[in-house]
Amino acid sequence: MNLSANGLGEQTVTSAIIVAGMAAFSTNRPVPQTVGTCSTTLGAAYGYWVNLLNASGGISASGAACGGLRDSQFAGGGLPPSPVIATVPVNGQVDTVVIGAAQLSGGASNGLSGQNVNQVIPPTRKTIFWKSSGEN
Repeated sequence: MNLSANGLGEQTVTSAIIVAGMAAFSTNRPVPQTVGTCSTTLGAAYGYWVNLLNASGGISASGAACGGLRDSQFAGGGLPPSPVIATVPVNGQVDTVVIGAAQLSGGASNGLSGQNVNQVIPPTRKTIFWKSSGEN
């Protein structure tokens, strides 16, 4: 998957997480130096949410995490933190939250904001037993 269409050398700079049928990770794009100055910039930071099955964008997507944007710029630039998943109890229910990822809603993103993420696959599992022929 090409990260940036403009060929500026965008690189993945964090670990990735997989949640709700999508992968989230963050990148940094270099920002060219202003001509005639000696200052450098930290670059532009972007957060990605992509569908695991077809790499379509999940940001501002409706329904099945398809058809949205792939990336959203973080405020401030530089190197964003790695996204992390946490499960927390809220009113007796277990809720899955992600911290450090781009906002799925498409709103302004920063590296510290958290957001609820709805699980696509239920976390409960059941045991299946089977018997091969010839076993007692």
